[in-house]
Amino acid sequence: MSKSKPSPKHPLAAKLHTAEGAALLAQRWTEDLLSRPVGELVDAKEAARAIHESLAAVAESESAQKHLLTRVELLAARFEKEKRPLKELVAPAFPAAALRLARRPHQPHRQLVLRMLDREPVRQLIRMLLLEALVDFGRRISAPISSSRVGKGLGALGSLAGAVGAGVLGAVGGELEKQVEKRAAEFADSALSKVLGRMVDLVTDPKHAAEQAELRATIAEGLLEVPAQELVVELRKANPETLLAELRRATREFAEWPQARAELERELSLALAPNDKVKLGALLDELGIRAPIERALNDVLAQRVRAFEWAALFAELEAL
Repeated sequence: MSKSKPSPKHPLAAKLHTAEGAALLAQRWTEDLLSRPVGELVDAKEAARAIHESLAAVAESESAQKHLLTRVELLAARFEKEKRPLKELVAPAFPAAALRLARRPHQPHRQLVLRMLDREPVRQLIRMLLLEALVDFGRRISAPISSSRVGKGLGALGSLAGAVGAGVLGAVGGELEKQVEKRAAEFADSALSKVLGRMVDLVTDPKHAAEQAELRATIAEGLLEVPAQELVVELRKANPETLLAELRRATREFAEWPQARAELERELSLALAPNDKVKLGALLDELGIRAPIERALNDVLAQRVRAFEWAALFAELEAL
């Protein structure tokens, strides 16, 4: 944007286009902002209204979904031929921190883990795995003698025994397999709760804290060593368009929920309450970030002050 030509009627406009004038106004604005209580700067009711209206607008916007999908596709295209693992695409500090966090000793409460795992789909999965293992074991031990090490070691005698065994099994094999499967199913059903309980014990028992920590670290390492292009393949298999459509649907349903705005206001009020009376500058001081934030505000505001069409604004104000 080109600088406006200050009107003679507005001498201050020329000064605001100078570095000194812009810096002075930016400094005053920043000082005023930092001296205000957080509760004065952010009104929970107004913020809730703005967030609710924005969510409703985004949920109804076709272009918003297209925009997000384009961003996802650009990200995928950026890494679809990247063979380096994830850990080499980020600063070394992040993988190191992830592994340190994974190795921290932590044992969740037993009832919490049991509540999460003791679900019908999980039980069905464990039962299926148990049943497959038991049936496979039953078939192996009922295999002809000639196929075993003992049968092969007996030579001709083993072959004879194997032939006899094969004939016997051929006659009753179907019934035997049915019995194996039946007994395996009965055992799997009876053992299911014990297996589930044992899984929970292994995850929550402090005696296994070291093993669980190493397991978490191993999983984290495995993820960090996956090539980026493989993650892109998984992302595309997940169908981003469908995922975004579901996110949009959830956003619309929330926006249409009668209690949505009240709940947003309540949560914002609770979040702001501890610092409601605290000045923004004091809060930033407490967080240790006042200096960089204040410097950035001054720089950005000074740039905008110098670029703004002050002469036109003053003329409009005079015309009121």
